[in-house]
Amino acid sequence: MFVESLIVVNVGNNGVTIGILPLILLIILMFLLLGQVVQQRGHLHVVIIIVNRKASMAKVIEPLRQEQKLISYLTGDTKSVAIVFWHGLGDCIQFIHIYQWLQLTYPNIYFDLLIQNGLGQERIFPNAILRNDLNNLEALDYDYVFLIHFPVEGGSITKAELCCETEIGCPKLWEYGEIPGYPRYLKRPTSNLVGIHYQNTALPSVFNPPVEIAEKIWKEVLDAGDIPIELDFRHPYHNPSNEKFPFIDCTVRQAKATMENLLTLISVCKAVIAVPSGPLHCSLAMRPDRVFYIEKGVPIQRFTYWQIPSVNVNNFQEGKVKEWLLNMHSS
Repeated sequence: MFVESLIVVNVGNNGVTIGILPLILLIILMFLLLGQVVQQRGHLHVVIIIVNRKASMAKVIEPLRQEQKLISYLTGDTKSVAIVFWHGLGDCIQFIHIYQWLQLTYPNIYFDLLIQNGLGQERIFPNAILRNDLNNLEALDYDYVFLIHFPVEGGSITKAELCCETEIGCPKLWEYGEIPGYPRYLKRPTSNLVGIHYQNTALPSVFNPPVEIAEKIWKEVLDAGDIPIELDFRHPYHNPSNEKFPFIDCTVRQAKATMENLLTLISVCKAVIAVPSGPLHCSLAMRPDRVFYIEKGVPIQRFTYWQIPSVNVNNFQEGKVKEWLLNMHSS
């Protein structure tokens, strides 16, 4: 008797995934079993067809490199979107308002935010998806995956506005969104702690003050009767070139680097003095009335239009930090 047997194995995202070794073992097993049938019933042909069925691929787009901006793709056919925001804490803080705008403006589209694992940024975006790399983004189960660069170069508008203009295509949004659990303008703390952050992680040569200027700022805080404390937590991506200045005798470098520790410490500080960094942007989101900016070529208007006092390290004004703190005492 002549019998044909057809075995179909689907391999891929939409079918049964079978590795090479298990597949070989399966074939051997089938021939052993079917050999008994041949002996009893006659001739048998076995045809094994391997079908590679690939799932629909997500479209991965970098809006900064396209003429069309992100919102141009959010049509009626778009059901799900992933936004890859692979940046530091400060950029995440500035992106809060933009991401909220997208969710509110397009309620019928499902949004996910993909952020870097290990930085604690899920404290800022509680529902974000943590990733260790940017491999195989096209295999994700979304209609679109957008890579946001959040550029800083060029123009005189804020960094958030530049993202809105060159990547999102939405109205220019520059105000900081609130950090969950830390509403803006918290009750004035009773401590005399003044948090200071001198060192930027990504671009230390661009933003960090020279040691002699940093020491002058530290001494002016002491002269105002306050207690300076360095806010430099050593997170997993801490820049090893950012060594502690020798005059600093109060720091959090040995403390556990968590978002909650940073936010809690900022909330109890009387004021924060900082270069562009995570602590600066957290403070602007929480306590913009008690922030002092250390400028080195990049003005505070690249981040916010609030009237934030500042000192330029290239033209340092003696006594300005002390005067600001003393005025805060009397207010």
